[in-house]
Amino acid sequence: MTLSTRIGVLVALCMAGPAVAAASGDQHHSLDHTCTIIQPAGHRGAVVPNTWPGGIVPYEFDSGVSVTNQTRARNAMDMLEAVAGVTFIPRTNESARLNIGEFGGNWSSVGRTGGQQNLSIYNWTSPLIICHEFIHALGRYHQQSRTDRDTYIQVNWENIDDDYEYNYYIADSDEFGPYDFESVMHYSQWGFSIGGPTMTCLPGYEQWQNVMGQRDYLSGGDIATLQYMYVSGTADAAVLFVQVSPDQVVAGAETHVLSVLKNIGDQAAFDAVASVYLSADTTLESSDVLLYQESFAYLLPDEPVYLSEDVTIPAGTPDGPWYIGVKLTGSSDSDATNNEFVTLIDVGEVNECPADLSGDGVVDVNDILAIVSAFGGCSDCPEDIDGDGEVGVNDILIAIAAWGPC
Repeated sequence: MTLSTRIGVLVALCMAGPAVAAASGDQHHSLDHTCTIIQPAGHRGAVVPNTWPGGIVPYEFDSGVSVTNQTRARNAMDMLEAVAGVTFIPRTNESARLNIGEFGGNWSSVGRTGGQQNLSIYNWTSPLIICHEFIHALGRYHQQSRTDRDTYIQVNWENIDDDYEYNYYIADSDEFGPYDFESVMHYSQWGFSIGGPTMTCLPGYEQWQNVMGQRDYLSGGDIATLQYMYVSGTADAAVLFVQVSPDQVVAGAETHVLSVLKNIGDQAAFDAVASVYLSADTTLESSDVLLYQESFAYLLPDEPVYLSEDVTIPAGTPDGPWYIGVKLTGSSDSDATNNEFVTLIDVGEVNECPADLSGDGVVDVNDILAIVSAFGGCSDCPEDIDGDGEVGVNDILIAIAAWGPC
């Protein structure tokens, strides 16, 4: 389902009263956007489906952000990386990224929007306010927007600035875990107050009245929700397939290598390198002939990557069977047994007409009879034209297709 709403972000710290909040100079900004809310079966989580794939969040800083404030933002990113499977990376050419700057107040859209999305910071000296905005960008709403909030708090609408009432609307979402008064995503009792508390804890929860809106630490609920949204894990960079065409070449000629690469682990594989080798055996080693190499900043979980490249068999390579293979390495790779794949290739004189078994320059009935007489399994026999280890109907069809002079 979808929800069109404006998301505002609390900037006021826990304060003594509305007069102090008004004097703080904190500002708020809203964004109009539409969000689709995940409602996973068996769970309750105020999260949106447009989270960042693999927990990879590219970011850049607006030109007006000082080096000091860039460091403060990076420190907040480090806090979130330490508790969940998210990684903030400086943007290279990614279209979807955070553009962090001072755009008037503290605000962010919720979740990944797919392009450049601005994230504004006003209170640079508060690490947890910065975390608050990043958590919005990761896909969380405010705590007081939970569907069950009326069981725990009373919203005092008469005390809220009319222009900011939308910050107290219930989001069209489910919740993860119990209601968390300590969450950094919860407003304080003075958020956008025009006089008097904007929220009052209901009987049985009065002890949280002055805790709501704390910006000193990530609560246990904050951490658990982030870990639910962004699962920590390991990377597993695998080579699933390698095909070489043609598989019979002469030294000095080109052949095309197609390979399917995939990170089959939970976490992104950073600094992945795919290397194409010419090897005398099925084991790829650094002592083998390196034909090509390609680097990837990261491989997202479960997203295939294709390596497609023409490579040249080095001149002077002796005739005979060789192997071309692809080896993939990535940081934190959890299983080295699946990161290489090889395929057989023949180097030497190329038979331009393999169906001419008699060698008389013509594919005719004599060649067909030779194939029929050799029906069955064989190893490296010329009648096995397709090289599948067995002489059969497919070999006859190849010969018929090549019928005539060659």
